[in-house]
Amino acid sequence: MQYYVSFTDDKFRYSEIHLPREKSSHAGFEKFEEFKARMETLTGKKITILRSDNGKEYFGPFTNRLKSWGIQAQVTNVYTLSQNGVAERLNRTLVESARSMMYDGIEKRDRKLWGEAVMTSNYLRNGLPSRAIDMKTPYEVFLGKPAKIDHLRVWGCKVAIHVPEETRKTLDRKGYYGMFVG
Repeated sequence: MQYYVSFTDDKFRYSEIHLPREKSSHAGFEKFEEFKARMETLTGKKITILRSDNGKEYFGPFTNRLKSWGIQAQVTNVYTLSQNGVAERLNRTLVESARSMMYDGIEKRDRKLWGEAVMTSNYLRNGLPSRAIDMKTPYEVFLGKPAKIDHLRVWGCKVAIHVPEETRKTLDRKGYYGMFVG
């Protein structure tokens, strides 16, 4: 993957990351449609505003579909990242966290894993307290229950992967080692 698209609920600060295969209005629209359906089902409320940068992928058919749903499209002015502060801070946090995970320790990670690193950093961010929501976690505020952290492991650590009995033959390995990426 070469791109990621992020969607953040402005009230709860809960965010989702998607890794489209290409940077196009079609790919971004599909991911937004999935996000919209999930959020509206979970909250019972309609999305009213979509704020984005001035990217070309948000024009044309995407804008027309937003109008048909009654969603107001707000775009920032060119070269004014501060107008989309929540999203820009999220991008900075995700990229810096992903970079730290990929280059932590002695072993250099494969750059192809950047998408998994960004997804993991977003997962962690949703479970960390935020001043914007009174030191609660976005996960807790959005879903109404505290985030569990007992399953977390160090990104990039060595893991043993079990091969189920049903998928192996008598002399095949019962497991192998890999790297934890999310």
